[in-house]
Amino acid sequence: MSVGEQETLFVSSDGLDARLTAGKEAARLGFTGTALAEIDQAVAVLVANLERRLVVGAVTLRRVEGEEGVGLEIQCVDKGSGMVDTEFAPTQRHSRLSSLGNGFETINHTMDEVELSSNRDVGTRILCRRWLKPPAEIARETRRWEFGAATRARGFDKFNGDAYLVRVWRDKLLVALIDGLGHGEAAELSASAAQASVNTLPELPLAKIFENASRACKSTRGVVMTVVRFDSPSQLSFAGVGNVEARAITPSESVHFRVLRGIVGAGDPHASVKQLAWDPAGLLVMHTDGLTAKWHWSSFKGLLREPCQSVARRFLYELGSTDDDSTVLALRSWRV
Repeated sequence: MSVGEQETLFVSSDGLDARLTAGKEAARLGFTGTALAEIDQAVAVLVANLERRLVVGAVTLRRVEGEEGVGLEIQCVDKGSGMVDTEFAPTQRHSRLSSLGNGFETINHTMDEVELSSNRDVGTRILCRRWLKPPAEIARETRRWEFGAATRARGFDKFNGDAYLVRVWRDKLLVALIDGLGHGEAAELSASAAQASVNTLPELPLAKIFENASRACKSTRGVVMTVVRFDSPSQLSFAGVGNVEARAITPSESVHFRVLRGIVGAGDPHASVKQLAWDPAGLLVMHTDGLTAKWHWSSFKGLLREPCQSVARRFLYELGSTDDDSTVLALRSWRV
């Protein structure tokens, strides 16, 4: 996951140029065959998202070196107001929902590392890396992740006090869901501070991640936060402070993750870290308190067969309130 030397190869807001240049640069770095096609697929998804949303953005390509060797980094940054989807908003002007949809499945399936974050100051930033690997190592990588996200500001305001972060690298995944206290700009600033802190060193022990986030939020209102990290597709670590819900369901059981009371950024809340086995057939759902916590899996038939993006949208639509910032994350692992 660590990245050392970087060389910027290309920056453009032209989608066709981005696709053509990505293919040329990937081939120059040594990618061949299926890998070239998959890199093109990922860039196509990012470009299509910019074009569909009619926002100002740019695609940047970099040659990177790290512990994994040599790779290609693709970053897409837009200046829209977060990820946009008009399905549940009265007008496009008021929309704040996630829109990459099934395109994220393509990115997850084809890239080795993925990072997603969204806030008002930066817009939406998607960064992914593909590393050159020998065939034997490619054959050993038998899993990828699927996830979906849906978020909506209180009253469709321009400020959203919820923030989330998704990081994928190799067989590892970190998901953080953050709720800034209160509403409006101050809540958004709190959530953004915690988000940036978690994003700096996501591989740290979860207790340390919470300590760092608490320091980052000292001068803000503070946040409540839940973080889940999969150090392998069958083992997860979980920690939460405050009322961010996290539940999982598998074909055989359901699990309700218990969080501690407290505020990250106020005092020194102790984040109790739990290690749990993860069933690859399971589904994890996390949401902020803009959605009611009084729900049961039995009210959502067929979730284990639904794409994660559909799950996130469904929960937001059926359980979310327009009187509070509301965010849902859904994720699962699968074999390729």
